[in-house]
Amino acid sequence: IKRKLIILAKAPIAGHAKSRMIPLLGREGAAQLHQELTHWLLKKVCQRADPALSCDVELWCASDIDHPFFIACAREFGVTLKLQRGDDLGERQLFAMESALCNSDVVVMVGSDVASLTACDIQTAFRTIEQGASIVIAPAEDGGYGLIGGSMVEPALFSEVPWGEAQVYMAMVSNLNSLGAGWQELSEVWDLDRPEDLARLGEHPMLSQALVNIIKPGNRT
Repeated sequence: IKRKLIILAKAPIAGHAKSRMIPLLGREGAAQLHQELTHWLLKKVCQRADPALSCDVELWCASDIDHPFFIACAREFGVTLKLQRGDDLGERQLFAMESALCNSDVVVMVGSDVASLTACDIQTAFRTIEQGASIVIAPAEDGGYGLIGGSMVEPALFSEVPWGEAQVYMAMVSNLNSLGAGWQELSEVWDLDRPEDLARLGEHPMLSQALVNIIKPGNRT
């Protein structure tokens, strides 16, 4: 079985990435936060000694696939860089999953800012699909979702979803039920969206030193 992991990330451009964090961290600090969250996730999934998570990893880049950070990630972790395409989040996710399934049996897709995700969570997602679930999805605490994967994908899965609102997950569930897909819900996750999430991130026992440095109050602008 050929597995593929998709990680969605924005180019860490000041004023473009993690805009909700700008009041607390400033434009540069917010972009740096997004960059280090992406790097941290790549380390979690690409530098494991356990071969059980064996999968190809694609970093799907928004805005600037040639950004020096993305080039450095490809060099350090051996990931393949892909350019996100689509007018909204649903179109971008659909395009990424359809593309990945052209040469893979199972695909799992995550956002780079889902701070609670572990390699074990991703492994569970792959195994659940391989054991028969057509689609898996992990709800997020804010009403969205932080992981989705499957052995198939349909455009209707991402239609009529109020992106950016608290009803995203419920809309996805409605779509899944309408499709009649054999889907399974995974454990809830949380992502880093709001300034108040920084304190919670700071309590993570395995936080990278680069992230520790960013979220220290003394370093905030």
